[in-house]
Amino acid sequence: MPIYARAGIPEVWIVDLTREVVEVFREPDGRSYASLQRLERGAIVSPAALPDAAIVVAEILPPLPG
Repeated sequence: MPIYARAGIPEVWIVDLTREVVEVFREPDGRSYASLQRLERGAIVSPAALPDAAIVVAEILPPLPG
């Protein structure tokens, strides 16, 4: 993550399949990000570059078993 922050990448999404969350890092600040959101299946997130786009976190994660 520090490499992305140093490069000024404005937003990074990490899909954590083990914990079934999407982590959204924003606002690069030197070697880290000032903002971190951990979003679960029911959440809706919008990319900073496309604020009118609504993405349901459950659509990013693999389907639940059963």
